[in-house]
Amino acid sequence: MYKIAVKTVALCFSFIATSSYAQQVADSLSLQKQNDTILLTDGHILLPLFIDSTGLDTTGGGILKYATKKHPDKIRRLDTDEIFSIRNKQGETIVYKQDSLGDNYSVIDMRYFILGQQEARKLNKSYAAPFIANLLLSAGAGLTRNFLSPLVPIAFTAILTIPKIKIRKENVSDPEYLNNSAYVTGYKQEAYKKKRVQTILGGGIGLLVGLSTSFILKSNGIDVLK
Repeated sequence: MYKIAVKTVALCFSFIATSSYAQQVADSLSLQKQNDTILLTDGHILLPLFIDSTGLDTTGGGILKYATKKHPDKIRRLDTDEIFSIRNKQGETIVYKQDSLGDNYSVIDMRYFILGQQEARKLNKSYAAPFIANLLLSAGAGLTRNFLSPLVPIAFTAILTIPKIKIRKENVSDPEYLNNSAYVTGYKQEAYKKKRVQTILGGGIGLLVGLSTSFILKSNGIDVLK
């Protein structure tokens, strides 16, 4: 009974010490636990467990620190130029700033640019055709075991991404957005990226499949090159 009591007291002290340390860490970081969301300039949205905005300043510089629910003990950092805004119960705080020379977008146009990127991810087609085409072409090249075969998926990707991206009205939430050049640029930029990634992925998989198949067949006495 005595040992149980000692263990119970020890556990209580350990819990209190741990809680006290956690509170000290939270206080030292000036944490804002207000269901914050961070909107990045690339259109992605972060849902941090907490953020520390004490590193930001009014001149558009500084670093924002945050942690995620998955890794609460790992402090991550974002440069100001990666952040568009921070939103919580008090409203939205715009972090993004147009430079003094006007070389980048205004706040309003940047919001349209970000919206274009987001809608390209959601509404634009998946580009299954380029994926399959490059997969089959690269698989055929891999079967030859030619030292130039790795160039096939790269060349196909380069050629396929030359044509201009056409934005169809049915692929946007509001056709009026197409009248805004910043929205169109954001949409096309993300669509090009998506198309390129899909095509390269198909080529890489196809090349590996082709090479693997060729070596397996050869090891079984079948040479496709003959």
